[in-house]
Amino acid sequence: MKKRALLSLAVTLSIGVSHVLWAKELEVVDPIPLTEHDIEQLSQTKIAPPQPEADLGTPVQQTAPESEVNSAIGTPLTPQAPIEGEFVDESQATKTPSVEPHSQGWVKDMGQEGHVIAIKSYLKGLLSGLNYQGVGISGLKSRALTKRFYAQRDYRTFWISTDYAINPNIFQMMDAIKSAPNEGLSSEKYHLNELTTILDSIKSSQSISTNDRNLNIAQLDIYLTDAFLTMAKDLYEGEIDMDRFHELLKQREAESDIHYSWDLPLKHKNYISLLNRMQGDSALQERLFGLSNSNNMLDTLKTAYSRYNDIRLQGGWPTIPRGVTLRLGSVDKRRIPLLAKRLYLSGDFDQFDFKGSKMTRPLYEALKHFQRRMGMWDSGKLNERTRRELNVPVEDRLKTIALNISRLRNEVADFGSEYIIVNIPDFRMNFVRDNENVIGMRVVVGRRKNPTPIFSARMKYFEVNPYWTVPDSIVKKEMLHRIQEDPDYLASRRFKMYRTWKNHATPVDPFDVDWWKYDDASRLPFHFVKEPGKGNPLGFVKFMFPNSHAVYMHDTDEHRLFKSPVRAYSHGCIRLQKPQKLLEFITQNYTDESLDQIEKLKQSKKNHSIRLNQSIPVHIRYFTAWANDDGGVSFRKDIYGYDKMQIPLMGR
Repeated sequence: MKKRALLSLAVTLSIGVSHVLWAKELEVVDPIPLTEHDIEQLSQTKIAPPQPEADLGTPVQQTAPESEVNSAIGTPLTPQAPIEGEFVDESQATKTPSVEPHSQGWVKDMGQEGHVIAIKSYLKGLLSGLNYQGVGISGLKSRALTKRFYAQRDYRTFWISTDYAINPNIFQMMDAIKSAPNEGLSSEKYHLNELTTILDSIKSSQSISTNDRNLNIAQLDIYLTDAFLTMAKDLYEGEIDMDRFHELLKQREAESDIHYSWDLPLKHKNYISLLNRMQGDSALQERLFGLSNSNNMLDTLKTAYSRYNDIRLQGGWPTIPRGVTLRLGSVDKRRIPLLAKRLYLSGDFDQFDFKGSKMTRPLYEALKHFQRRMGMWDSGKLNERTRRELNVPVEDRLKTIALNISRLRNEVADFGSEYIIVNIPDFRMNFVRDNENVIGMRVVVGRRKNPTPIFSARMKYFEVNPYWTVPDSIVKKEMLHRIQEDPDYLASRRFKMYRTWKNHATPVDPFDVDWWKYDDASRLPFHFVKEPGKGNPLGFVKFMFPNSHAVYMHDTDEHRLFKSPVRAYSHGCIRLQKPQKLLEFITQNYTDESLDQIEKLKQSKKNHSIRLNQSIPVHIRYFTAWANDDGGVSFRKDIYGYDKMQIPLMGR
């Protein structure tokens, strides 16, 4: 196509066709030092206003009088160094003074080459933190990546080519940004508002100067690039900056003397290379969304996010005011209608036009359904705790859903077709087979001072009548001072201590040890073991999935703890409510032993180890939101404070 004057991007953008556009007038300022090649190209550019072509039907503006290139470009402004780091919100970066576009007007009335260099100049300036009469770039989420991307391509535009042809990928990228809520993402994070404003300005390019139009093109290109790089990362890895999270976790551990472990592999990808491969790709949006992993839990949670986002856009749900506890049959003209509307919006109640003032049976059952979703006792009473849960803003619920979507996206691999999953905030264990829960039970997990680590392993065997090897932390913090006062403490509680791990090692007599030379900081040269039987905290069975955290699942002699809704009482291991049920299922499906044989081993009171024919994946996870089979969303409390740490790291 013959090169032509840059009339307006409006025609191209409105019909979505790639046209070649030319410039007709140019008044730019380049406060960034140009290369020798740039200056040479400027001096060689011939000024020849192109003839208008009638086929566009757009009137041609008159070109301004010619002028010569200034002999001196002038002293360039030195921009302040902006904040470095990938996936960082730039909104807090130090702002530089605004640059007057015509203060150093060194070229006018250039042809296409002049516009190429002008936009290149704007790209350099904007990415260096400059702004032009208050117009700049802010809020970049992948700032370091975006700068590196343009530096590698010598500051050439990506979305609009050097001959000013519109890349059709612009429209696909805009559609992807608008569709972000369907993926559990926020459109605003990817500059939807800024891009819409810029595109509107370009569409009205007949009423703005060529200088402003070129600035708009540079802004458009940068925002689209940052949007792609950020969304690609968010879809593939999740929104959480996991590298920064691990740094903060170490700081928190050092400050609190509590051992935290989020021991899951990290995902990374070369997003610049990915973007380069997208040039002219007609399936950009499909390939972009294809970066996300997919499983039933993730897909249902994305649907829930979209629904909750619709509630947000409609103004959210009503707030329930304080008052006396409401029960089945209670009457309250003010709060009952608000409760009905609140439960309808969240999908717990199916009566849209409820107008009564009495707690009816259907409304009572709806409230119980809500309480179960929150992991509360389903009393059906509108008490203060329930009221507080009802009044959590939909915006906060959206953040929690988005956070857990990110955790699922960060998974390196699928959980598998058969696996055991322990969800710490839910205090539950489920054995999943083909997306169905075949076994489920309550569990007790690590208390806040002894948090259960987040990791995956494979169950390889179980022990009947297990020994309990006491963790060093328990020995030092809970046993040492008692042994110092009474060395007979060990024998009276059926503990034995050894110097080595060898089989048939001889126990050490505690009366032969000078216990007072040890304290909490000492490295004790012994390990302590409790024999099988009565008083053993592991009960009659423990399920072993070897790992570096020395964590396993086991029976317990403290069954009363399972009655509590919050069950964080252990030193890190996982206590099972119904270990016999799991033992029977694993014995029948993963061993050559019969249930009768296992029962005889139990009755022997001696320790026995049974290996599995096939190992079972075990996933210890931390999910505070998930979608249920009926479409409702369950939420749980952030017992270890990981939500509080990770939400600010999502870059929203």
